[in-house]
Amino acid sequence: LVGIVAVDQCPFSGRWRFIVLSEEQERSIGREEAQNLLQNFKVQNVEVLTENHPLHHAVDQVIQEILAVQLPRYTTEAAEKVDAFQRALVGPEMPPEWRVHVVMDCQRNACALPSGDIFLHAGMIALCQDAQMLSVVLSHEICHVLCRHGVEAVSQTIFWDGTWGFLKSMSLTMTWMIGLPLLAASITAHTVLVDLPYSRHLEEEADCIGMELHARAGFNPEAVPELWARMMQASRDDGELMPSEWVSTHPSHEHRQRDLAALVPTVLPIYRSVAEARPVEEPTSRPWGRRVARAVLGLAMNLNPHQDNTIEFFAWEIAQVIQRAKDKQVQEEV
Repeated sequence: LVGIVAVDQCPFSGRWRFIVLSEEQERSIGREEAQNLLQNFKVQNVEVLTENHPLHHAVDQVIQEILAVQLPRYTTEAAEKVDAFQRALVGPEMPPEWRVHVVMDCQRNACALPSGDIFLHAGMIALCQDAQMLSVVLSHEICHVLCRHGVEAVSQTIFWDGTWGFLKSMSLTMTWMIGLPLLAASITAHTVLVDLPYSRHLEEEADCIGMELHARAGFNPEAVPELWARMMQASRDDGELMPSEWVSTHPSHEHRQRDLAALVPTVLPIYRSVAEARPVEEPTSRPWGRRVARAVLGLAMNLNPHQDNTIEFFAWEIAQVIQRAKDKQVQEEV
């Protein structure tokens, strides 16, 4: 009965899934996790940028562009797409408020919580280098929230915990030599054959829906596979040992780059139609007040006077800091 009541449909893919927590419970978990993360950063003395920092403002602008679009949506009544994304933006499926936290550490990572809190690490900004590439990451993470992937994963855990509790009780009624090895093998098999593939499937769904969200926000979808090409190169440069995909919660960088490159032709017309409908602002047409503000910001922060993109400037600065830290580590090892 619980399983029937908890059946839910992903609004943007039409996929049926099992969810046992309410939206309010989901957001409560997100708020608690956000506070835990912020507290951990404080304890570890990791800086989180304030809202008045220009980089925070620039990242928030990208997020607002993503949230301002309409995304085709499946309805429960009929498996057809409708432009109802704006209703979702103000409906119970969306957090009441989105907040970005720019975390100044070297991690190439980002996450979005059901509470609307988005954590973006400086290492990822350095990898992305500009707003176009940053939108790929943010669209993907926002889609995890739109599709309720977090609570879906928790619901799966609750369901399977009950199943394994039953198997455990059954195994204890068997002899020690048969029962415990059987239980261990079952748990290992379930992790490899169910949990990990399921997690990878959620990532792939966020990749695909995120690409369309990215394009409808006016960003080129060709940047999506390029991000994963950069991730592959960065991992190689750092000498990271990537686990085999079948024992990972995420698809491999190569897998994502290849699959998303194949999707570009289907999403590119959406981007082109959005780009054609959007008025182009020439650099010389920028209001004088914004030009003066940028000039003052440049003097205060020693910005290159020809640098017209806040994200690009700070990405370059962060990359320099990361590289100096790597060089220092190499020297200390030698």
